[in-house]
Amino acid sequence: MFALLFAACSDDEGDEPNSNSDISNGFVKVEYTGASTYSLYAYDAHWNAGHQEVNGTVLDYLKSGATFIVDLSENSPSEVEKVFDDYFYEITATWQFATSDEVKEGAEIDIDSSHWNDGSFDNSGYFCHDCSGTVIVKSVKNNQVTLQFKDFKFDRIISFSVGNSSYQDLIVNGDITFNYEEN
Repeated sequence: MFALLFAACSDDEGDEPNSNSDISNGFVKVEYTGASTYSLYAYDAHWNAGHQEVNGTVLDYLKSGATFIVDLSENSPSEVEKVFDDYFYEITATWQFATSDEVKEGAEIDIDSSHWNDGSFDNSGYFCHDCSGTVIVKSVKNNQVTLQFKDFKFDRIISFSVGNSSYQDLIVNGDITFNYEEN
């Protein structure tokens, strides 16, 4: 897999110089069907109120719903380096997705569009016509939303050819907590 180096800023003034055990926003298992399953930690997970354009889609901005983005890494929090106020980890994939559903605690939401980029192919986002599985809003508090993914399956483009593109299903299980970010 293609890996990128990323720096995430810390807002915690009281962090110990090497205290990075609380920087992860969650943990998911991602199964690339027919290939591998990865245990991935979530970093720099944030959400915006309102349904916005997801990279590569043609969805218009809606006043309801939300857009989510998260970096996923094989690096555990103990492997993440802290230099001054920045954390450094290798990105395994960046996932951006959106829902037009109301984001409220206990709700099951539908994902309308998804963009998965792990560097293996510069795949554009697209509507999630073949999504299945469950996404539940586990909690909403203090400007944070925790989503629980249960066998949530969608496809990604692995090779592009006009009229004959190839796809691979990805299945996500686990929880990610997203911090609110204003537009």
